[in-house]
Order: sequence, then structure tokens, then C-alpha cells
Amino acid sequence: MAQVEAAPVPISAMEALVGNLPVDARIPFIQFNPNKFGIGISGWDNKSLTGAQLVAGAEAIIAAAQEAANEAAQSASEAAAQVELIGEKQDLIDAGIWDAQAAAAQAMQASGFVGAHSTTAMVPGTGSKSFTLTELDVAFQTDQFVIAISDAVPSAWMLGQITAFIGQSLTIGVTDIGPGTGSHSDWKIMLSSPRGPAGANGLGDLSSANNLSELTNKRLAKDNISLNTTVTAAATTDLENATGDVVSINGNTTINAITLAAGHQRVTRFNGSPILTNSGTLILPGNADIPAAPGDVALWAGFGGGVVCTGYLKANGTTLATKTASLAGAATVDLGSTNAQFVLITAPASSITSLGTTVDGTIKFVQFQAAHTLVNSGNIVCLGNEDIPVANGDLAIFRFVGNWRMVAYSRVSARPLNVKFDTIAAAATTDLASKLAQSLSITGTGQTITSFGSSGLAGEIKACSIAAGNILTHSATLNLPGAQNITTGTNDTFIAKQDAVGTWRVLSYMAGSTGDFLESDVASPGSTATNGVSLNVTSLTLTPGIWLVWGNIGCAPSVQSLYMRGGFSTTSATLPTGNGLGGYSGLNDSGLNIPAVMSVGMRRFSVSANTQVFLVGRTGFSSGTNSMFGYMAAQRLK
Repeated sequence: MAQVEAAPVPISAMEALVGNLPVDARIPFIQFNPNKFGIGISGWDNKSLTGAQLVAGAEAIIAAAQEAANEAAQSASEAAAQVELIGEKQDLIDAGIWDAQAAAAQAMQASGFVGAHSTTAMVPGTGSKSFTLTELDVAFQTDQFVIAISDAVPSAWMLGQITAFIGQSLTIGVTDIGPGTGSHSDWKIMLSSPRGPAGANGLGDLSSANNLSELTNKRLAKDNISLNTTVTAAATTDLENATGDVVSINGNTTINAITLAAGHQRVTRFNGSPILTNSGTLILPGNADIPAAPGDVALWAGFGGGVVCTGYLKANGTTLATKTASLAGAATVDLGSTNAQFVLITAPASSITSLGTTVDGTIKFVQFQAAHTLVNSGNIVCLGNEDIPVANGDLAIFRFVGNWRMVAYSRVSARPLNVKFDTIAAAATTDLASKLAQSLSITGTGQTITSFGSSGLAGEIKACSIAAGNILTHSATLNLPGAQNITTGTNDTFIAKQDAVGTWRVLSYMAGSTGDFLESDVASPGSTATNGVSLNVTSLTLTPGIWLVWGNIGCAPSVQSLYMRGGFSTTSATLPTGNGLGGYSGLNDSGLNIPAVMSVGMRRFSVSANTQVFLVGRTGFSSGTNSMFGYMAAQRLK
């Protein structure tokens, strides 16, 4: 059996026992200290007290004090035995000790005794605590154990040893305190004993400090307090007062609110088909109403501002679909203004430049029900970064990431989404793939283009038209037909492919339009000739492509021509070299002094840049004067 030390009991107010002594027979002070039991009787004198009376009075006081102490010790021993029988739990042993001490104190109080009092305001706590006593000449000594108890709140107490005691100043080194809190100034201070040794934990007992860690079967304990219960659906459905954590909800009444305290959770299963209404205090997945069905399961958590559905499982295995909303066509159609994930954009037909704003990550599925135009902008990023003419029935998916980005688009006609024609300015590096459009118009003149850029992906193909007056320069990264530079002309077009990033090849180049026709006619007498000197009769400028050139030439001598020559040349005032060269003709000694005309041979020209072709003539004469005239024409073959 655990030993319980009886609290030393102060005995300093036995006036009830000695009150019968005559006042004039009181002595100044009697000190008795058997086993640290103290007796202090002040205010007595001995004017008429005999020695026998003094001894008899002292013996009576000592006997009464000893009897009270014995009763206190017996009470403490019985309390300790009872605690050990309960299970020797430390907390219970402590309680028994304090019960025993309280019994001892009550026994002493029954005898009319209190050790000391203090009105010093004090909050119970360990460490050094100083009190000012209201009594004088109290029989306390250093190292004695004392307990200070609040008269109004007995659970507020402090136990420790006296570390200093002078006059009415008492200092206690507190080692143990009771559960009572708050500041108190009604202290009773009495002799006590040190705290007894800790006993063994009692079976089945719990301590708040251990947070249920003593439980043998924690899962079973949790199950015992998580029993399934049933409530009926109501406009405000009370889950807080349901007797279990797992709750079945009967009925079909629409639920607009749920009562659940902050930090509490419930799992519910619906036996009916109520509609759950999303609101600021009943927050549902997708911020949309949920039509519940029998067998559906939901998880709820209470927060300070409302109740949140943190999970919802449909009994039929389908995903939780949110409702559909309709928004009218306008310049701004605010998709974020509705909680629905599926949105119908209806008439009137509009040019839509904004879809509003919302939380990043929001996804909306949109069906158009009128012929709108989606304008690619800072708020709407269309596929291909181009405006999209929308048809009734077209579908689109948008995701908000600072702006609305089109993820997918499906035409009701099932035709692909074509990106419209675009333009790009001619420059040394004309970066064709920087434009998403497949059909481009290269604008501007006077540029020498050495590269088509390195944007985009290998394999991209661009169909381009280019303004006249630019030069395409052949290189390893800009492969041109015939490995020749091209001077662009009016209405020139070409198709280019990016074989590798930064390396382009012109697959075909068409200058102007097939069938283009040019001609020039100089009537007689034409230009004055010098004997044996070539001159330009006329000329045509050919744009890049393949041309067929033909014509005739004549001279008008004043006396007689000895010979006449003619031909087509790309060099000014220079006949083609040698007889028989394409486009060269001659006539010798006409013997006439009248104009003579001859045909000039047809010649084919393939030019990659704007090229001037001359009709060149030469005549010989010995006297008089002579002049030359003629006609030339050209037709584009390619």
C-alpha cells in the first residue's frame, strides 16, 4: 500500500479551549513544537495564574492539538488507501492527498485554528511567491512545507517550502499548484507536507494532458462516437447536432443552408433527391447548385464563414456536372459572371472583343447560338491569333490565365478553322513564319531580301505575293529557282517552304501573269543612223519570267544603203554576236534609195529581274544620210 504522509498541522488558535482561563491569567507566549507542530498563544499574561494552572492549561492545549493531528493523519491514511484501491492513478492519489489535507485543515478549523491569512493579490504559479501576513507572531519556520489556499476558490492553491520568513513577510518556493486560475487576495496559509510519490496509472482512467493516448483501442473508441444517424432535409439542415459523424439525409426538401460549427466535419448520404443550393454560406463544387440523388455521398466541413462541400460522389458513377447558363451577345460577354461551366452565347449577333475576367484556371465550354465575330485581342486569344467568324452551332473551349485563351474550336460545318490572309513588310529579313496566316502579302519596295527568317517550325509552307521593286537574294538559306537573284515585278507570286528552321526554299516563282503582252513601234524615218554604227531603235522592259520577243527593223536612206542589220539584245546599242544568233537578221546592198524593212528573228528571254531588251540596228551607206525605224513585241510564257 502506498504511504501517505500526514500533513503537519499548525496549532495556534486554541482560544476555544483556553477561553475559560481568566484574562488576567494569560501568559505572554507558549511555544510547543513536537514534530513541527506549533502552538502560539499570544496576548496572555500571568498576573494571577499559579504554576499548577499554567501546567494544566498547557497540557490541555497540547492534548487537544495532538488529538486534532491524529484525526488529520487518520483521514489522510484512509484517503490514500481509497485512492490505491481505485487504481493508484497519480491524479487520483494527488486528489486523495489534497482531500486528506483538506480534512486535516477542516479538523483544525473545527478546533478554531487557522495558520495565517494574507490579502496579497496573487495568481497561482510555481516559483518564488511572497505574501504579507495579516497576523503577528505566527509560528512558521524556514524549510517548513505550507499550502496557500484561496478562501473563495479552494481549487486555487499553491504548495511549497518556506524560503524566508521575517515578521509578517513570508516567501514560499512553490512547486505544485491547483487547477484554479485568476488572481486572488483571500489566502489561508497552513502547514502541510511535501507531495507524495506518483502512483501507477489506474486501468481505464484518462488524463486530459494525454489527449486520449491511454485508450487501448482507439479505433473502436472513435467508432463508438461516430455512429450513423439520420436527419430530414430542410431549408436549413442541422448537421451540428446530429449524434454521429456519418449522417443519412432523408427527404426531398431543397437545402439552402447547413448548420455545422467551424472545425467540424460530417459525411452525408442522401436517401432522397433534394436540391443543394449554392450560396455564400453553402459553398458547393463549381459554385453551382447540385441536384442530389439517392445514394449520393458528400463531405462537409464547417468554417467561420459557412459550410463547404469538400467532396461529392454521385451514386451513378458520373462526374458532377454543373448547370448551363445563357449570356446574350455583346461587345463584352462576361463568362465569369456565371458559375455555370457550360455557357450559351445567344443573339444578338455581335463583334465580341472581351469575355470578361474571372479566377485563373477557370474553364468554360461555349456554344454559339448566333453569327458572332470573335475578335482576337488582349482579352481573347483566338487560335492562330486571328479573328474568327462564328456560325450558329459552333463550339469553343476557353481557359482563363490572365486572359481567355481558346483551347479548341469546332465548326458546326465540320470544316477546319482557317487562318485569314495577312501582310508583312519587306525587309532584309522578312520573317514569314512570324505570321500564322498561310497566305501572305509582302508589301513595300526597294528592299534587298536575304532571309525569310527562322520563326515557326520546319515544314511550314507560305503562299506569298510580293510588291514590285524588291530583290530576292539567293543563298544557302534562301534557295531560289536557278540559283539566281530575282527582282520582283508587279503581281509576282511564289510558294516557299521552310525545309529546316531558318532555311527556306522557293518551290515555284511566277512573275506577274501568264500571257502578259508588251510592244513598242517606232515609225519611219525613226532615228538618224551613222554609217556602220549600232543604235537602239526601241526597247521593252521585261519583268521576271520567261518571255518570247519578236519584231522587224527598217532603214530610210537618202541615196543608197549598202547593208542593214537588226537584232534583240540586253546590252544597249550592241548587236548580238555572230550571224545566226537568236534574234539577229541582216540585209546586204539593197541598191535602193527607198525605205527597206526586214523581220528580226524571234528570241526567248528568261529573266529573274526586271530586264530591258533593246531592238538594235546598224546600216552602212557611202553617201547621203540614213535613218532606222522598227517594231518589237514581247509575250510572257511563264
